[in-house]
Amino acid sequence: MNTIKNVSETIHIGSDFRRAYIVQGDVDLTTATAICKVRSLTGKLLATAECHIREDTIIVTIRGKDTLKISESIKKGQYDVFIVVKDY
Repeated sequence: MNTIKNVSETIHIGSDFRRAYIVQGDVDLTTATAICKVRSLTGKLLATAECHIREDTIIVTIRGKDTLKISESIKKGQYDVFIVVKDY
């Protein structure tokens, strides 16, 4: 199942950012990992999130200390959350 969801989010510099995503459908996450990276609109890596999977939920966390590395001149960016199962 391929799903793309666009959501407006705000990451406050110096604050923790945490989101939980519930995976619906027939997806076996027992051996899966998740990856989340935040990039500027020009593709520059701004932050890498810690991702944990619990049952059918992916928990994405970017620590406040890591958001301090994001330049205040960056006003917009994008992030993606990917589920990796084996080689897919």
